Amino acid sequence: MATEEEEQGLRIPEIVDELGDPYGPEAIDEQPDPPYTKPLYCGRCRVLVSARRGNAANPKSKSSHYALFPGRKHKADCAYDLKRRGEDLASGSNGTVVREDGQWRLICPPIEIPGASDRPPIPGPARPGRAGGGSGPRPTSRKAGPAIASARRIVQLLQDFRHDPEVVKKFRAVAPGGQHSIAWGEFCYGRTEAHDLARALLDGSARTIPYAVWGPVNKAYGVKRDWRTTYVVTYTAAYPIIIDSKSIRVRVAVRSRNPDWIGAHTESGMLLGYGYWKLLQTRAEAFERGWIELQLWANEPWQNERWDTDDSSPNVPIPIRRAAPRPDHVVTPTVAEQAAAEAAPALEKAEPGQQQNDGTGPVGAPTLALGDASPQESADSRTRDLATDTLQAWTAGSRSSPSSGPSPTTEPPVPTPDEQPPPAPEPNELPLPPQPLVPPKPTAPPSAPPSTPRPPTQDRAEPRRSWRRWFRRQPR
Repeated sequence: MATEEEEQGLRIPEIVDELGDPYGPEAIDEQPDPPYTKPLYCGRCRVLVSARRGNAANPKSKSSHYALFPGRKHKADCAYDLKRRGEDLASGSNGTVVREDGQWRLICPPIEIPGASDRPPIPGPARPGRAGGGSGPRPTSRKAGPAIASARRIVQLLQDFRHDPEVVKKFRAVAPGGQHSIAWGEFCYGRTEAHDLARALLDGSARTIPYAVWGPVNKAYGVKRDWRTTYVVTYTAAYPIIIDSKSIRVRVAVRSRNPDWIGAHTESGMLLGYGYWKLLQTRAEAFERGWIELQLWANEPWQNERWDTDDSSPNVPIPIRRAAPRPDHVVTPTVAEQAAAEAAPALEKAEPGQQQNDGTGPVGAPTLALGDASPQESADSRTRDLATDTLQAWTAGSRSSPSSGPSPTTEPPVPTPDEQPPPAPEPNELPLPPQPLVPPKPTAPPSAPPSTPRPPTQDRAEPRRSWRRWFRRQPR
């Protein structure tokens, strides 16, 4: 195994040549000569590097790769410094990533097996604060969320190194309980390896452990059945599986009742799901339909990680919303009330620049002559006069015979030469607006009608006195 000094400079995934063109490790083995122009530099920090061809006899260098020149180091922020990134990963993992035997190991959090609640409880040691055995659901570990976040950071690190097999070997996963140390490639499956997990589950050769599956999301939607909505985030594996010489597509799907747990609000970015994966269809159903679903139910909010999402994606799923409460009854004003409300300011305030009738009051202030009625009473009298005229005209029209025909049109009066037209208003004087046909709505509620007076009561007649008493009262 390579030393720490070699780990710092080995396995550089990308370089640039003197012309600034980028190249990967595959360019080293091109024949007859590599296409790059020396000298070569690190693709991130521009430190001088060299190309090394693969040598099967050398256990430290089985494949072609780029390495730093002796005595050179990556810059502090270089993403291709494997040693520094591994140390940062372990220090920020909250104890979920440890360094052991030259490898970084992820401590997987425990999670309940689907359907385990239907099994009879297994007696165990009593838990603190509980009487009896230790059966029941396992409490959620405080390190569950940090562990899945660490798994996502490992995936991102391996993406930067283009999943170099030599770099992947430096990471492992410890199954819940610490009984198995699993190679990273047998625990975490990407889009190009998801079909391997589906094949192992179909054949029954997969271990009964939680796995991590990740890949680029290409679809998110909600399925409403009965009174529930299930949210689904999916992507299609890069390679199919073969069932009876037939190619079967593999669809990776994460389902949940809560759209926020799986990031179902967007169809972009990457998704990592952790848990007990299963196949939705049987072998016969998959053969008939031509596809099979590798499925995970997210029953905990920490089981999934999303990154590199695009916030501009539309909100595809529509969550269930309760019906909005009915609004309170709103009284709609009538046409008469609306007209009165619009004309109320004209009755309360005169137009600017209008002179008073008597010439004694200030300009713009309403002035009433002695004996004149108030604006409210004037409006009431005008309304009553209009109603009376309308009733009389309607009565006269109803009394006329139908054969009389329509009344002739009244010609407008022609002014005589002696009559002068009324003077035009000055520019500063504006005519008063027409008075409303309907009086404004009174501010105070109408008074109750007087009660019907009771009929006067008749005094009862004085009882008739006897003759004897009458004579006794007579003077003698």
